[in-house]
Amino acid sequence: MKFLEFFMPHKFKSRSSHLSSKVGRPKLSSLKADPENWKLFAYMSANFQHILGTFDLEKQYQLFTDYQDFSEHRAQTPVACIETVLKDIPALDQSDPKMWVSFHLGIYQFLPLRLLLRGISVCLIVSKTVLQEYKVFYENLLAKFPISGPLYLQEAEDPSIFFKLKKNLQKGYHIFVFADGAFGSIDDPKSKLQEVDLLQGSIKVRCGFVRIAMIFNLKILKIVDRSIDPSGLEAPSISEITGKKKKHGKDNHQNIIQDIYSSFEEDLLKCPQTWETWRYLHRYYYPSSCLQSWKTDHRILPMKDTNEYLLLDKFTYRWHRIDAKQYKILSSRIF
Repeated sequence: MKFLEFFMPHKFKSRSSHLSSKVGRPKLSSLKADPENWKLFAYMSANFQHILGTFDLEKQYQLFTDYQDFSEHRAQTPVACIETVLKDIPALDQSDPKMWVSFHLGIYQFLPLRLLLRGISVCLIVSKTVLQEYKVFYENLLAKFPISGPLYLQEAEDPSIFFKLKKNLQKGYHIFVFADGAFGSIDDPKSKLQEVDLLQGSIKVRCGFVRIAMIFNLKILKIVDRSIDPSGLEAPSISEITGKKKKHGKDNHQNIIQDIYSSFEEDLLKCPQTWETWRYLHRYYYPSSCLQSWKTDHRILPMKDTNEYLLLDKFTYRWHRIDAKQYKILSSRIF
Protein backbone atom coordinates (compact mmCIF):
# COMPACT_ATOMS: atom_id res chain seq x y z
CA MET A 1 0.00 0.00 0.00
CA LYS A 2 1.73 3.13 -1.21
CA PHE A 3 -0.20 5.37 1.14
CA LEU A 4 0.96 3.47 4.22
CA GLU A 5 4.53 3.17 2.97
CA PHE A 6 4.67 6.96 2.96
CA PHE A 7 4.27 6.93 6.75
CA MET A 8 6.14 3.72 7.71
CA PRO A 9 8.36 3.86 9.66
CA HIS A 10 11.33 6.10 8.80
CA LYS A 11 9.14 9.03 7.82
CA PHE A 12 6.95 8.74 10.87
CA LYS A 13 8.25 10.98 13.63
CA SER A 14 7.57 10.45 17.31
CA ARG A 15 4.73 12.50 18.80
CA SER A 16 6.58 12.92 22.06
CA SER A 17 7.32 16.53 21.18
CA HIS A 18 3.66 17.45 21.35
CA LEU A 19 2.08 14.76 23.56
CA SER A 20 2.63 14.78 27.31
CA SER A 21 3.99 11.48 28.61
CA LYS A 22 2.59 12.06 32.10
CA VAL A 23 -0.85 13.41 31.34
CA GLY A 24 -1.76 13.01 27.68
CA ARG A 25 -0.68 9.43 27.06
CA PRO A 26 -2.66 7.61 29.80
CA LYS A 27 -5.86 9.53 29.03
CA LEU A 28 -5.57 9.12 25.28
CA SER A 29 -4.63 5.45 25.64
CA SER A 30 -7.85 4.80 27.54
CA LEU A 31 -9.81 5.44 24.34
CA LYS A 32 -8.27 2.39 22.63
CA ALA A 33 -10.55 0.09 24.61
CA ASP A 34 -13.63 1.84 23.22
CA PRO A 35 -13.58 1.60 19.38
CA GLU A 36 -16.73 3.70 18.91
CA ASN A 37 -15.42 6.54 21.08
CA TRP A 38 -11.97 6.29 19.53
CA LYS A 39 -13.42 6.58 16.03
CA LEU A 40 -15.39 9.67 17.11
CA PHE A 41 -12.21 11.18 18.53
CA ALA A 42 -10.33 10.38 15.31
CA TYR A 43 -12.89 12.26 13.20
CA MET A 44 -13.06 15.19 15.61
CA SER A 45 -9.27 15.29 15.77
CA ALA A 46 -9.26 15.76 11.98
CA ASN A 47 -11.93 18.44 12.26
CA PHE A 48 -9.92 20.31 14.91
CA GLN A 49 -6.85 20.24 12.69
CA HIS A 50 -8.62 21.51 9.58
CA ILE A 51 -10.59 24.30 11.28
CA LEU A 52 -8.68 25.29 14.42
CA GLY A 53 -5.21 24.43 13.21
CA THR A 54 -4.71 22.48 16.44
CA PHE A 55 -2.34 19.58 15.78
CA ASP A 56 -1.30 18.76 19.35
CA LEU A 57 -2.99 15.47 20.32
CA GLU A 58 -3.02 16.33 24.01
CA LYS A 59 -4.86 19.60 23.32
CA GLN A 60 -7.20 17.80 20.97
CA TYR A 61 -8.01 15.21 23.61
CA GLN A 62 -8.65 17.94 26.21
CA LEU A 63 -11.01 19.70 23.80
CA PHE A 64 -12.68 16.37 23.04
CA THR A 65 -13.33 15.62 26.72
CA ASP A 66 -14.49 19.19 27.37
CA TYR A 67 -16.86 18.80 24.42
CA GLN A 68 -18.31 15.56 25.80
CA ASP A 69 -18.70 17.04 29.29
CA PHE A 70 -20.49 20.11 27.97
CA SER A 71 -22.75 18.03 25.70
CA GLU A 72 -23.82 15.94 28.68
CA HIS A 73 -24.63 18.99 30.80
CA ARG A 74 -26.26 20.97 27.96
CA ALA A 75 -29.27 18.66 27.98
CA GLN A 76 -29.59 19.13 31.75
CA THR A 77 -29.55 22.93 31.73
CA PRO A 78 -32.28 24.08 34.15
CA VAL A 79 -35.10 26.06 32.57
CA ALA A 80 -34.94 28.46 35.53
CA CYS A 81 -31.77 29.90 33.98
CA ILE A 82 -33.92 31.66 31.38
CA GLU A 83 -35.49 33.94 33.96
CA THR A 84 -32.12 35.11 35.28
CA VAL A 85 -30.98 36.47 31.90
CA LEU A 86 -34.25 37.79 30.50
CA LYS A 87 -33.47 41.27 31.78
CA ASP A 88 -30.16 41.17 29.87
CA ILE A 89 -31.77 40.60 26.48
CA PRO A 90 -32.02 43.95 24.69
CA ALA A 91 -35.37 45.32 23.59
CA LEU A 92 -35.75 44.26 19.98
CA ASP A 93 -37.30 46.05 17.02
CA GLN A 94 -40.44 44.11 16.13
CA SER A 95 -41.72 46.44 13.42
CA ASP A 96 -40.76 44.07 10.57
CA PRO A 97 -40.06 40.30 10.42
CA LYS A 98 -36.40 39.35 10.32
CA MET A 99 -34.24 36.35 9.57
CA TRP A 100 -32.55 35.12 12.77
CA VAL A 101 -29.50 32.97 12.07
CA SER A 102 -27.85 30.91 14.78
CA PHE A 103 -25.47 27.99 15.30
CA HIS A 104 -25.55 24.89 17.48
CA LEU A 105 -23.24 26.60 19.95
CA GLY A 106 -23.62 26.91 23.72
CA ILE A 107 -27.14 26.43 25.14
CA TYR A 108 -28.61 26.99 21.70
CA GLN A 109 -31.92 25.23 22.37
CA PHE A 110 -33.20 28.14 24.47
CA LEU A 111 -32.57 30.90 21.90
CA PRO A 112 -35.99 30.74 20.19
CA LEU A 113 -37.64 30.81 23.62
CA ARG A 114 -35.67 33.89 24.59
CA LEU A 115 -37.06 35.67 21.53
CA LEU A 116 -40.57 34.48 22.32
CA LEU A 117 -40.26 35.92 25.81
CA ARG A 118 -39.57 39.27 24.17
CA GLY A 119 -42.88 39.07 22.34
CA ILE A 120 -41.47 37.99 18.96
CA SER A 121 -43.43 35.43 16.94
CA VAL A 122 -40.98 32.77 15.77
CA CYS A 123 -41.11 30.39 12.81
CA LEU A 124 -38.38 27.87 13.63
CA ILE A 125 -37.08 25.78 10.72
CA VAL A 126 -35.93 22.31 11.82
CA SER A 127 -35.25 19.00 10.12
CA LYS A 128 -38.03 16.40 10.11
CA THR A 129 -35.59 14.04 11.87
CA VAL A 130 -35.85 16.17 15.04
CA LEU A 131 -39.19 17.90 14.47
CA GLN A 132 -41.13 15.77 16.94
CA GLU A 133 -38.35 16.05 19.52
CA TYR A 134 -38.38 19.85 19.22
CA LYS A 135 -42.18 19.90 19.40
CA VAL A 136 -42.22 18.06 22.72
CA PHE A 137 -39.30 20.11 24.05
CA TYR A 138 -40.88 23.48 23.28
CA GLU A 139 -44.36 22.44 24.38
CA ASN A 140 -42.92 21.66 27.80
CA LEU A 141 -41.02 24.96 27.88
CA LEU A 142 -43.90 27.11 26.72
CA ALA A 143 -46.12 25.69 29.44
CA LYS A 144 -43.78 27.17 32.07
CA PHE A 145 -43.52 30.74 30.80
CA PRO A 146 -45.90 33.61 30.00
CA ILE A 147 -45.10 33.70 26.29
CA SER A 148 -46.17 36.78 24.35
CA GLY A 149 -45.26 35.58 20.85
CA PRO A 150 -46.37 32.26 19.28
CA LEU A 151 -44.03 29.56 17.96
CA TYR A 152 -44.41 27.73 14.64
CA LEU A 153 -42.23 24.73 13.78
CA GLN A 154 -41.53 24.42 10.05
CA GLU A 155 -40.15 21.21 8.57
CA ALA A 156 -36.97 22.02 6.65
CA GLU A 157 -37.51 19.31 4.04
CA ASP A 158 -41.08 20.40 3.23
CA PRO A 159 -41.21 21.01 -0.57
CA SER A 160 -43.79 23.77 0.00
CA ILE A 161 -41.66 25.54 2.60
CA PHE A 162 -41.31 28.71 0.51
CA PHE A 163 -45.07 29.31 0.44
CA LYS A 164 -45.51 28.49 4.11
CA LEU A 165 -42.73 30.89 5.07
CA LYS A 166 -44.36 33.61 2.96
CA LYS A 167 -47.66 33.02 4.75
CA ASN A 168 -46.02 33.18 8.18
CA LEU A 169 -44.12 36.34 7.29
CA GLN A 170 -47.40 37.97 6.33
CA LYS A 171 -48.66 37.09 9.82
CA GLY A 172 -45.66 38.82 11.38
CA TYR A 173 -43.54 35.78 12.18
CA HIS A 174 -39.74 36.10 12.27
CA ILE A 175 -37.81 33.23 10.69
CA PHE A 176 -35.26 31.39 12.83
CA VAL A 177 -32.69 29.02 11.31
CA PHE A 178 -29.53 27.24 12.38
CA ALA A 179 -26.92 27.92 9.71
CA ASP A 180 -25.08 24.70 10.59
CA GLY A 181 -28.16 22.52 10.12
CA ALA A 182 -27.47 19.68 7.69
CA PHE A 183 -30.83 19.29 5.96
CA GLY A 184 -33.44 21.29 4.10
CA SER A 185 -35.37 21.59 0.85
CA ILE A 186 -34.73 25.33 0.53
CA ASP A 187 -31.53 24.35 -1.25
CA ASP A 188 -31.71 22.87 -4.71
CA PRO A 189 -30.39 19.30 -4.27
CA LYS A 190 -28.71 19.60 -7.68
CA SER A 191 -26.83 22.74 -6.73
CA LYS A 192 -23.38 22.65 -5.19
CA LEU A 193 -22.78 23.50 -1.57
CA GLN A 194 -21.05 26.83 -1.11
CA GLU A 195 -17.51 26.84 0.26
CA VAL A 196 -16.80 29.35 3.02
CA ASP A 197 -13.67 30.16 4.98
CA LEU A 198 -13.75 29.21 8.65
CA LEU A 199 -10.69 30.05 10.78
CA GLN A 200 -7.73 27.96 9.49
CA GLY A 201 -9.73 26.01 6.92
CA SER A 202 -12.94 25.94 4.96
CA ILE A 203 -16.21 24.01 4.88
CA LYS A 204 -19.04 23.55 2.37
CA VAL A 205 -22.40 24.78 3.60
CA ARG A 206 -26.07 25.08 2.72
CA CYS A 207 -27.17 28.62 2.13
CA GLY A 208 -30.78 28.48 0.94
CA PHE A 209 -31.90 30.55 3.94
CA VAL A 210 -29.86 33.47 2.59
CA ARG A 211 -31.77 33.32 -0.68
CA ILE A 212 -35.03 33.34 1.29
CA ALA A 213 -33.89 36.43 3.22
CA MET A 214 -32.97 38.19 -0.01
CA ILE A 215 -36.22 37.27 -1.78
CA PHE A 216 -38.34 38.56 1.11
CA ASN A 217 -35.99 41.47 1.79
CA LEU A 218 -35.42 40.40 5.40
CA LYS A 219 -32.75 41.89 7.63
CA ILE A 220 -30.41 39.11 8.81
CA LEU A 221 -29.46 39.04 12.48
CA LYS A 222 -26.98 36.50 13.84
CA ILE A 223 -27.86 35.40 17.37
CA VAL A 224 -25.50 33.08 19.25
CA ASP A 225 -25.29 31.74 22.78
CA ARG A 226 -21.74 31.81 24.16
CA SER A 227 -22.50 30.27 27.53
CA ILE A 228 -19.77 27.92 28.73
CA ASP A 229 -21.47 27.10 32.04
CA PRO A 230 -24.69 25.11 31.47
CA SER A 231 -25.96 26.22 34.87
CA GLY A 232 -25.64 29.91 34.06
CA LEU A 233 -26.74 31.42 30.75
CA GLU A 234 -25.13 34.52 29.31
CA ALA A 235 -26.98 37.16 27.30
CA PRO A 236 -26.96 36.16 23.62
CA SER A 237 -24.61 37.83 21.16
CA ILE A 238 -26.60 39.61 18.43
CA SER A 239 -25.16 41.25 15.31
CA GLU A 240 -26.48 42.31 11.91
CA ILE A 241 -25.14 40.63 8.78
CA THR A 242 -24.94 42.85 5.71
CA GLY A 243 -22.45 41.27 3.30
CA LYS A 244 -20.74 44.64 2.87
CA LYS A 245 -17.21 43.22 3.00
CA LYS A 246 -17.56 42.29 -0.69
CA LYS A 247 -15.02 39.50 -0.55
CA HIS A 248 -16.73 37.91 -3.54
CA GLY A 249 -17.25 41.07 -5.57
CA LYS A 250 -20.83 41.72 -6.62
CA ASP A 251 -22.12 38.29 -5.55
CA ASN A 252 -24.02 39.55 -2.51
CA HIS A 253 -25.46 36.12 -1.76
CA GLN A 254 -21.98 34.66 -1.35
CA ASN A 255 -20.78 37.74 0.55
CA ILE A 256 -23.58 37.34 3.08
CA ILE A 257 -23.01 33.64 3.78
CA GLN A 258 -19.28 34.30 4.17
CA ASP A 259 -19.99 37.21 6.52
CA ILE A 260 -22.15 34.94 8.66
CA TYR A 261 -19.35 32.41 9.10
CA SER A 262 -16.68 35.09 9.48
CA SER A 263 -18.73 36.58 12.31
CA PHE A 264 -19.11 33.11 13.81
CA GLU A 265 -15.33 32.67 14.03
CA GLU A 266 -15.12 34.90 17.11
CA ASP A 267 -17.90 32.91 18.79
CA LEU A 268 -16.23 29.60 17.99
CA LEU A 269 -12.83 30.68 19.31
CA LYS A 270 -14.41 31.87 22.56
CA CYS A 271 -16.02 28.52 23.34
CA PRO A 272 -14.99 25.78 20.85
CA GLN A 273 -15.98 22.99 23.23
CA THR A 274 -19.63 24.03 23.02
CA TRP A 275 -20.08 23.64 19.24
CA GLU A 276 -22.23 20.55 18.83
CA THR A 277 -21.45 20.31 15.10
CA TRP A 278 -17.88 19.09 15.68
CA ARG A 279 -19.04 15.47 15.92
CA TYR A 280 -20.59 15.43 12.42
CA LEU A 281 -18.70 18.23 10.66
CA HIS A 282 -16.84 15.75 8.45
CA ARG A 283 -20.07 14.03 7.41
CA TYR A 284 -21.92 17.03 5.99
CA TYR A 285 -19.49 19.95 5.62
CA TYR A 286 -16.36 18.45 4.02
CA PRO A 287 -13.68 20.40 5.97
CA SER A 288 -10.44 21.18 4.18
CA SER A 289 -7.29 23.19 4.78
CA CYS A 290 -3.85 23.80 3.34
CA LEU A 291 -1.86 20.56 3.05
CA GLN A 292 1.42 22.43 3.52
CA SER A 293 0.51 23.12 7.16
CA TRP A 294 0.20 19.38 7.92
CA LYS A 295 3.30 17.48 8.96
CA THR A 296 3.47 13.80 8.04
CA ASP A 297 2.86 12.50 11.57
CA HIS A 298 -0.20 14.74 11.96
CA ARG A 299 -2.15 12.92 9.28
CA ILE A 300 -2.79 9.45 10.64
CA LEU A 301 -4.40 7.62 13.55
CA PRO A 302 -4.49 3.80 13.86
CA MET A 303 -7.51 1.96 15.23
CA LYS A 304 -8.50 -1.58 16.17
CA ASP A 305 -12.13 -2.25 15.30
CA THR A 306 -13.46 -5.71 16.25
CA ASN A 307 -11.32 -8.06 14.15
CA GLU A 308 -9.63 -5.57 11.83
CA TYR A 309 -7.00 -2.87 12.04
CA LEU A 310 -7.55 0.51 10.40
CA LEU A 311 -5.69 3.70 9.70
CA LEU A 312 -7.41 7.07 9.27
CA ASP A 313 -5.86 9.68 6.99
CA LYS A 314 -7.15 12.75 8.82
CA PHE A 315 -6.51 15.07 5.90
CA THR A 316 -8.80 13.16 3.51
CA TYR A 317 -10.98 11.32 6.11
CA ARG A 318 -10.25 8.04 4.35
CA TRP A 319 -9.81 4.74 6.20
CA HIS A 320 -7.16 2.21 5.15
CA ARG A 321 -6.82 -1.40 6.30
CA ILE A 322 -3.54 -2.33 7.96
CA ASP A 323 -2.25 -5.52 9.60
CA ALA A 324 -1.58 -6.20 13.29
CA LYS A 325 2.15 -5.54 12.98
CA GLN A 326 1.63 -2.17 11.32
CA TYR A 327 -0.97 -1.26 13.92
CA LYS A 328 1.44 -2.14 16.75
CA ILE A 329 4.24 -0.04 15.27
CA LEU A 330 2.06 3.00 14.68
CA SER A 331 0.33 2.75 18.05
CA SER A 332 3.65 2.56 19.88
CA ARG A 333 4.58 5.94 18.40
CA ILE A 334 1.34 7.55 19.54
CA PHE A 335 0.34 6.02 22.89
